Amino acid sequence: MKQVEKIWAELSAKAQEVETPQEVELSEEQVELASVKALKTYITRLEKGDSDLQKSRDNILALGDRIGKMGLEFSRKLSSYEGNIQNAEEELKNVVKALKDLGVDSGSPDVQKAEAAIKDAKSGVSYFGKIDRGVKAARKNLQG
Repeated sequence: MKQVEKIWAELSAKAQEVETPQEVELSEEQVELASVKALKTYITRLEKGDSDLQKSRDNILALGDRIGKMGLEFSRKLSSYEGNIQNAEEELKNVVKALKDLGVDSGSPDVQKAEAAIKDAKSGVSYFGKIDRGVKAARKNLQG
């Protein structure tokens, strides 16, 4: 009986030696499968992230186009406004000269009101000019 037990013990030991490499191989396969699964997860996230970024980029570019169009309209209106200021200044000079030629005091309320309006308009042009330059810079940054 001792001989049977001895043989049984030897066979059990050999069986464990044989099972151990298989367990290691199985464990390596599990690690590889887990790594592949993790990689697939990251690839999926990258693809979704790329799609999300492209959608955001498209939205920004569309907004940039709108800003560009609005900026061009703003620039045209500002230029027209500046032209009106110059015309008003020229007309005011002509009125003041005509009043002096007639010997009338050029300090009338209408002249003072025109001078104040022109001064306010010039102040506005300074403010609106900053906005115009900012819009042009933003448009240029979106294009570049």
